[in-house]
Amino acid sequence: MKTPIKFLLQLMVLVFVVIACIEDPDEENATGIVSFTFQQVIDAGRFETTDSPDAVFITLKNEEDELVMDFSRLTLIQIGSQYITANLELTSGSYTVEDFIVVNEDDSALYLTPKENSELAPFVDTPLPFSFFVDEEETEDVILDVIAADYADAFSFGYSTFSFNIIDPLFRSLLAWYPFN
Repeated sequence: MKTPIKFLLQLMVLVFVVIACIEDPDEENATGIVSFTFQQVIDAGRFETTDSPDAVFITLKNEEDELVMDFSRLTLIQIGSQYITANLELTSGSYTVEDFIVVNEDDSALYLTPKENSELAPFVDTPLPFSFFVDEEETEDVILDVIAADYADAFSFGYSTFSFNIIDPLFRSLLAWYPFN
């Protein structure tokens, strides 16, 4: 037979283990803050655009490879000579930036971050996808390298493009018909 003190100690250990295994619901929803900024990679012989950056189009995925933001527009704030997005609250965890395009107020691309294995990827330190981590109750500043959009076409940056041909319907259609008598 067990002594009451031993039984009480075993019961306390069991209760402690059970409580320790219960997940804290706040832990799953812990959030951190992230903001995005960019620095232009200066290429010899290139001139900076006179248009002011107005926003960033960004695609983000979480660590489960689920889309968190799908080509979402984030407005830029100018601080001195630098541009930064407003703070964005994200659940703590790992993320990857899949697309990063800086645009003017007309949404015309000014700068792009090249994607891995693209022609322009070797010219930047941060080709896409770029991974970062959001810590609970911390602020993360993500800085990406960009190249002027007029430096090359979208394909050279690694962004898929599509094109189409306009077909003259008269050229492809029936021009004459001669029925048999």
